[in-house]
Amino acid sequence: MLIFNLILPQNLNLLKRHVLCNGGCGVPPRFSRFLTMIARHTFALICWVSFSFAALAQDIELETATIHDQNIFDIYSATPDQITQLQLNASHDWDANQFTFSASYVGAFFRFNDLSARNYHLHALTVGTSYQFYGGEDDPPDSSGNPAGAPSGISHADSLDRFLSLTLLGASQFDKIEFEQYDNSRIQGSLQFRQPLGSLLVSWPSYSLTYRSYPNLPGLTNVEHLLSLGITGSTAPRGSFTAGFSYGIKHYPFTTVHSFMRGSASTGVGKGGASGGLYTVSDTMSIGHVAQPHASLQIKQAFPPGTVFIAQFTRYANPSTTARTLRGQVGNTGEDDFFAGNAVARGEVFDDHYAFSANEIFLQIDQTFPFALTLTLRGQYASKKYSTPAFDLSDTLLIADHRLDDRWEGAAVLSRPFALGAARTLEARAELHYFRNESNAPYYDFRKNTFMLAVGVEF
Repeated sequence: MLIFNLILPQNLNLLKRHVLCNGGCGVPPRFSRFLTMIARHTFALICWVSFSFAALAQDIELETATIHDQNIFDIYSATPDQITQLQLNASHDWDANQFTFSASYVGAFFRFNDLSARNYHLHALTVGTSYQFYGGEDDPPDSSGNPAGAPSGISHADSLDRFLSLTLLGASQFDKIEFEQYDNSRIQGSLQFRQPLGSLLVSWPSYSLTYRSYPNLPGLTNVEHLLSLGITGSTAPRGSFTAGFSYGIKHYPFTTVHSFMRGSASTGVGKGGASGGLYTVSDTMSIGHVAQPHASLQIKQAFPPGTVFIAQFTRYANPSTTARTLRGQVGNTGEDDFFAGNAVARGEVFDDHYAFSANEIFLQIDQTFPFALTLTLRGQYASKKYSTPAFDLSDTLLIADHRLDDRWEGAAVLSRPFALGAARTLEARAELHYFRNESNAPYYDFRKNTFMLAVGVEF
């Protein structure tokens, strides 16, 4: 997103004219309007199905939260704001012998107290089905039609059963008019198979096809193919590991030139500010496709009483070429962390992992205490090397051939559930997050804290 906090209101119309494919957009206006129409109809369909489904849902969760963010755009010049979040989760499951069906809806609205133009809402609807092949295929079925000794419905993790799962996702995000260029929709289909490898290991081959549409930024519209293979197994009593490898290819169907306004102003929480007012930045988007492999290893270990430790290492290999992203990293990291259901995250617009190679380390400790208190501590470090060069704040002086970032994140989450009667639970939660991004491109050098208080009801 753009630095709207640095731009006077009278310049917003000028900014919109520059943003929407000014000066060389390769997409015909009629087709751009067609994409916008498709996005709106998709949104209407998702809303209609989602609200109808929510009325019949088996499990419903409502949550409200207040978030204080020191730097909502994650850049060198900080813009603090107070954010109110409203979120609805609804889900339903159906079992039919070896088949199981599920559906879930997540909807959220974010209201910014000071920068109200930044308000947005998003919706995601997921449907899935799974078929179970029981491990004892030679056993005669019992009276229910299942193999002898097999539980009714779907069995879980440590069994020798095989599963074939299909998941379909539809999601849309809509911003206010000042930020409507970032409206986007996502349609995804995933196929996954569970295959035991003896009694200790399980493999999870999968394939997903994703179409992401940006009606007002057509150069970012893409189709992604992702092939993955995961191996899970036991390491010790109460311990397990997961190793994964993925290879993704992202194809961009349109060639465009996006021009937008940028500016610089006061000193922020990170690097010092610079002056110079507004100026135009153009991004030529002509790369046809980009490919990238990545691999991860996760270790999980439980220690009595009530401690769980998780460690994960992820390696993103060098992408085949430079992915299409916009300059001006102003996608709010805090939103992605606070809202786990964000299926249409803005990270792809400004910080797509296809745009860099990286090593990431993630650590987490979950600890339960008396009175049902749970404390979660998380830490993450990422060292990134981007395909794009690093410039100074004016975008005119080349600092290095590659932008280099070292990103540190830490979080502490304290929560407690309260029973409200049969099948009803209220949960109170407090979260504190710290972010530090060190970069040789000063525009992306910042630090900040975020704090959230949330209350949710599940029934």
